[in-house]
Amino acid sequence: MKRVALIACVKEKKDYSCAAIEMYEGLFPSWLQHSKRLKAEQFYILSGKYGLLKPDDIIEPYDFNLNHATKEYLDEWNDKVLKRLNELENITDCEFLIYTNSTYMEELIKVLPFYTIPLSID
Repeated sequence: MKRVALIACVKEKKDYSCAAIEMYEGLFPSWLQHSKRLKAEQFYILSGKYGLLKPDDIIEPYDFNLNHATKEYLDEWNDKVLKRLNELENITDCEFLIYTNSTYMEELIKVLPFYTIPLSID
């Protein structure tokens, strides 16, 4: 079974366009390292603005917090993230490590067959 990490974006970001893996500062690098220690073979970033990002996706800096989004936005965001995740992975053959708070994962964990929440960040 493939181990995939889903790591939330953080408020602390670079102030210029760059690859998603480079954009996020703060706790993000620690979560990424932790997922590697747990032998994640792939990881994706859960961005409140962009949805599901691959590490090499080039993005612009932004200031948006999914915790303050409307119900409609959250519903659309979840649909977009799950659609993209299904395009990139066969989710029935993956175990997911989820590094995020309840807002980002509430709907995801309803459909992901195998998941672990290695760190609580609420």
